[in-house]
Amino acid sequence: MSAFGETSPTVSSVFVFDVAPGDGGKTCTLVFLLPGDASSLNLTGTGQVEFSRLDLDGGRGRDHAIGRQTTHNNLPDTALSYTRLAVAPDNAYVVESFACPADGRGVAVELGSVPGAGGTELRFRQSIEPCPLGLFIVASGDEGTEL
Repeated sequence: MSAFGETSPTVSSVFVFDVAPGDGGKTCTLVFLLPGDASSLNLTGTGQVEFSRLDLDGGRGRDHAIGRQTTHNNLPDTALSYTRLAVAPDNAYVVESFACPADGRGVAVELGSVPGAGGTELRFRQSIEPCPLGLFIVASGDEGTEL
């Protein structure tokens, strides 16, 4: 897997998050963090992106593996499309909150450029230091997550 996230009119990125079985019943929140001083961030265009949660079990009760050999042609179906966002450096976004899977199943999210919305091109190195940059999942109690 790559340490980079990237999207353009012809490229999307898939992020796979492991969710601990003990987090079942908690609230999982997807957050997208773009610090203003990140040297490993390149954003051009309108900043219009969209996030989609992918169906890892395909409705068939079995896991759909995502790895280096995953392409657009064998990507799992979209389980849920989120609201499109206009992203910019020096901002943090809550993409979506949902019940964490109780069975320890992972969560897969696709980051894509919004078709026909000015050709956003975004590339970043997913990291936590010196300041978090990228897409993360946070499991929390009933109160949810505030940014």
